[in-house]
Amino acid sequence: MTKEEIRRKIKSSEIDELRNSIVSKHKTCKGKGFIEILEKHHLTGFPIIKVEPCRCLKKFNFYSRMILSGVIPERVVNQQLYKKKVVDKISFSEVDLISEIITPCLKKIRKFSRNPYGFLFLGKNGTGKTFIGLKILYHALASSLTAHCINFLDLLKLLRKNFDGEIDLLISEILDVDILMIDELGNESVRSDFSISELKSIIKQRVDRKKPTIIVSNYIYDDFKSIYGASIESVVEAYFRVFDFNKVVNVRKARRSAEIDAFFKALKGK
Repeated sequence: MTKEEIRRKIKSSEIDELRNSIVSKHKTCKGKGFIEILEKHHLTGFPIIKVEPCRCLKKFNFYSRMILSGVIPERVVNQQLYKKKVVDKISFSEVDLISEIITPCLKKIRKFSRNPYGFLFLGKNGTGKTFIGLKILYHALASSLTAHCINFLDLLKLLRKNFDGEIDLLISEILDVDILMIDELGNESVRSDFSISELKSIIKQRVDRKKPTIIVSNYIYDDFKSIYGASIESVVEAYFRVFDFNKVVNVRKARRSAEIDAFFKALKGK
């Protein structure tokens, strides 16, 4: 099976509707999805028909992959975050999010996708956490990588049903994408041993596969550590850049893993 086959099967009705709205109604190719171009053969000079994909088909293919990946086009429309300052909660240093972190990741998205280091975005609603994560996923899809965004509660529901063969395949497909984003961490009604152990398992699986994960939560970091425990805190601080999107006045410096610092410094460099 391909890396998107199960999700494509589940989302088939949405994809069919998308095809009807983009391809079937396109006047240039008359709904065929390709264009016939009359050319002369370079040796004989005889007329030949060359078939090329229509731009509507390219648009459909990209938008269908967005549907599969849980990336809603309206949610990646540019926001005024270009001068956004966030606080690195491990080093307690102020960071220019776009120029220091996001732009390097987008420019070297394939290198970023082949490493175990990810992001934990913390802060109130409306501070840009989900937008930034989706922007990275959007760029990954545009670079022919696989990606997926899923709310943590929805992921837990799937994990509770994994006795079903297709659900198990779906979970495996989601957890194996090049870049995974887990949104709304903390919105599960009860933080049970099950949810905590599954979160730890997911993070470790991704780290073992050398694939980055983006986690988004409304918690402040102290609450996150208190709720999810020391074992998750240790793996997060070893493999995640932890950014607080809320406005913080006092900033101080502290030490952090030299290994993860070195990776992102190299990612930013030429």
